[in-house]
Amino acid sequence: MKVDLHTHTTCSDGTCTPAELVRKLHACGLHGLAITDHDTIAALQEAWPVADRLGIELISGVELSVSMGRMKIHVLGYCFDPANDRLNEQLATLQGQRKDRMFAILDRLNALGVPLDAADVLNRAGNGSVGRPHVAQALADAGYVTSYREAFRRYLHDDGPAYVPKPPFTARDGIALLHAAGGVAVLAHPGLGIRVDTINRLVELGLDGIETVHPSHTRVMTFEYEELAEKLGLIRTGGSDYHGLRQDEARNLVRYSVPYDQLESMRRMAA
Repeated sequence: MKVDLHTHTTCSDGTCTPAELVRKLHACGLHGLAITDHDTIAALQEAWPVADRLGIELISGVELSVSMGRMKIHVLGYCFDPANDRLNEQLATLQGQRKDRMFAILDRLNALGVPLDAADVLNRAGNGSVGRPHVAQALADAGYVTSYREAFRRYLHDDGPAYVPKPPFTARDGIALLHAAGGVAVLAHPGLGIRVDTINRLVELGLDGIETVHPSHTRVMTFEYEELAEKLGLIRTGGSDYHGLRQDEARNLVRYSVPYDQLESMRRMAA
């Protein structure tokens, strides 16, 4: 039995609706999943009844954007109570900050002679988390760039002329928030530039696990992170980080699925 513990929907920056994503994973033969949209759990309401009907296990998930000093880190939350008041208040705050940031990015683009319609960008996000990917796609569709990737390369990368930083939300506060909601906190894709000393600091802050399986990880990296998890007493997780932005991405749903017992380990820790 296999599960995918890192996926995204139209509620953040994915291309599948929550229902479509559940059906897609079921068609791939997977038995469980976590939808880990950025700073939102809006997908759960639509996804749960579909998962129940298809007999695929869905657990609560989210991907929080947090910081340690100047370093940006993504922390995956699992098995929390989605009705927790403190969690929902913080997610609402993060959503408001995302909108404010989007308007600031559009102001910078306008000053660069690249005007975009704010309503169009917001419509792309629907009721979900608006972010740079929606701006990038709007730039491409309007013909200001030839592709999504060029939008980031020319305007939206971290040192780009239209880049606007997010308000700080610390790793300490993010991990504490997930624990307060009864969940577990897992470091996402450490292979994307997260050093071992940073992981050790996160463990001191209460980190529960590490994502060892991810499309950005080589086999050697996966082995090294599994060893590190064993050494530090962390649970292991993994998933495809599926967004549906590329035609060949669907194959990752099976390629980067992980054993069902990883889901069980998270549930035991959260209990």
